[in-house]
Amino acid sequence: LTAWNDGAVLAGICDSLADLGYRADAMLLNAFDYGVPQHRSRLVIVATRPGVEYSWPAKDAQQTVWDAIGDLPAAPPAQREEQLPYDGAPSSWLQKRLRAGVAQDQVAWVNDHITRDVRSDDAEAYALLTEGQTYADLPERLRRYRSDIFDDKYKRLSWSGLSRSITAHIAKDGYWYIHPDQDRTLSVREAARIQTFPDWFRFAGRPSARYRQIGNAVPPLLAEAVGRPLREA
Repeated sequence: LTAWNDGAVLAGICDSLADLGYRADAMLLNAFDYGVPQHRSRLVIVATRPGVEYSWPAKDAQQTVWDAIGDLPAAPPAQREEQLPYDGAPSSWLQKRLRAGVAQDQVAWVNDHITRDVRSDDAEAYALLTEGQTYADLPERLRRYRSDIFDDKYKRLSWSGLSRSITAHIAKDGYWYIHPDQDRTLSVREAARIQTFPDWFRFAGRPSARYRQIGNAVPPLLAEAVGRPLREA
């Protein structure tokens, strides 16, 4: 949007808000600067009444994939149970934050830790990928697509790094989001965690619909970062 028609569209939006009596400001925010462990940039427009001062949020400590999902129990491909028992306590700030607020009778369980099945050729490919490796690192016999175009068709996430941006495409396949050390793609709950949805928040419908809801969302911690100073203003 910032580049569309050399910025004229964004300027037009801000001008339209000004015509309605608001003062508009726009900023391109990186979600990873606000506790969201993924590469995700979003343009945010804030409009306030004249005389109201809005301050853009200060950057926060960066979180990793492990910080988000490292406490979740192992799950095999095609796991369809709605609840699985936790096998450990949260250890990172983000894990503790996302597990807070769960009803007392539910604290021992994780919901929506549902996984996709894995094709035999995909399973072989996943097993060969180490953390951070992509489609281009696979042997030729396991490449179903042109590696010069689809060099990142597969992506094994790194525990110590950021995830790719969780988008609605995850509802179609999870090749961009292969678990750091399990030979499968992210579960519904893992995708939700990387988006920073708290564990008490549930998703509706079939797994593909849940993935789509997660991928279409603004990460809650990014929304909170923008919303807190707006409420203060």
